Amino acid sequence: MPHSYVVTGAGRGIGRAVALRLAQEGLWAAVAGDAAEEAVAEEAADAAEQRGALGGWVNNAAVFGDADLHDTPPARMTELITANLAPTVTGCAGSCGPVPAAPSSTSPPTRPGAPCPAPRPMPPPKRPWKG
Repeated sequence: MPHSYVVTGAGRGIGRAVALRLAQEGLWAAVAGDAAEEAVAEEAADAAEQRGALGGWVNNAAVFGDADLHDTPPARMTELITANLAPTVTGCAGSCGPVPAAPSSTSPPTRPGAPCPAPRPMPPPKRPWKG
């Protein structure tokens, strides 16, 4: 069975292009509304998983409008960042499960050109709000 995906912000722009490209590749994409709400995220993931194993979650939705970092009051900018980050956290937590711990500070290479350590495998996807 092919993988399926959830795409937020698929109503227009880049999100729409991503969803259409997935369809062109023969993959199925569920379109999520307000993925900051666990119920919406769960519904989107369930819909995707009915078509195949959840292969990815594209966090594309954003609401910045015409906000300019230099002209927008800090409190408003904080509200916008929170509004954009919450769906990303909810979607990632629901589709990927916990993020593996970073390697210890002694793991990264200490000299230029040294090879990076091999990436650690990710745990299988699980949705923590499911029983």
